[in-house]
Amino acid sequence: MPKRRVWIPALIVLAGVLVAGLLYNPLHWFQGATSYQQVCPSAPAPGQPVPAARPFDAHGAAYAGDPPHPVAVIDQTDNGVLLHGGTVNAGTMPSGVDGLTGFDVPADWHAASTDTSSATNRSQVQLVACVYFASPTSHIVTCSYSNSDHTIRGTLDLLSSTYTVVVEEAKTAQTVDTFNLASADASTVNPIGALTTGQDGCPAAQLAVNGVYGSSAGVLQPLNSDFLDGLRPLVLQQL
Repeated sequence: MPKRRVWIPALIVLAGVLVAGLLYNPLHWFQGATSYQQVCPSAPAPGQPVPAARPFDAHGAAYAGDPPHPVAVIDQTDNGVLLHGGTVNAGTMPSGVDGLTGFDVPADWHAASTDTSSATNRSQVQLVACVYFASPTSHIVTCSYSNSDHTIRGTLDLLSSTYTVVVEEAKTAQTVDTFNLASADASTVNPIGALTTGQDGCPAAQLAVNGVYGSSAGVLQPLNSDFLDGLRPLVLQQL
């Protein structure tokens, strides 16, 4: 056989392996390309449908067995993402506003390690909680902050919104449950921080950024306890 044809049988074998692999599990071959935006998709524009979600790990654990069922949280509000299309300017809440959510879960709700970036720990996750904005923001109040000599050192525009949490099975991307949350009432937030305000509905806050005071704006998030209340029946139920 002429040397120029030696590659033909090898190419045929390679094509057969690829076809067999795709028939066995097509998601496996593209798993590396799955992004968090594909696991927790949003509508590309208002009025358009939300694309189908892709599995967090198609070879991972099923949502089954004894609780707790490990959950991974993907917070799309970090990017101001609205579930049904578009974005909002979420701003940045100043440090020192206590009691609000970071959409955090207890350590025993995680996989064996909280590092779900590795293949081993990703495979242990049974649930994915996708967090989105559900509505545009609205203005609540502008808070003025002063120090002990009553000199105003900064302002904070508090905004409110609603949130949607879509809980999926990590292995199949099937929706398990959906629940809604609302911005916390600022008067219920624990007053901590270096600066105080006498205004009703304004939490105490630390507005200094690199030692410089000024103005800021941000969406008042839900209480983390409300987020956990929505997840708890799913994470702790016996299946």
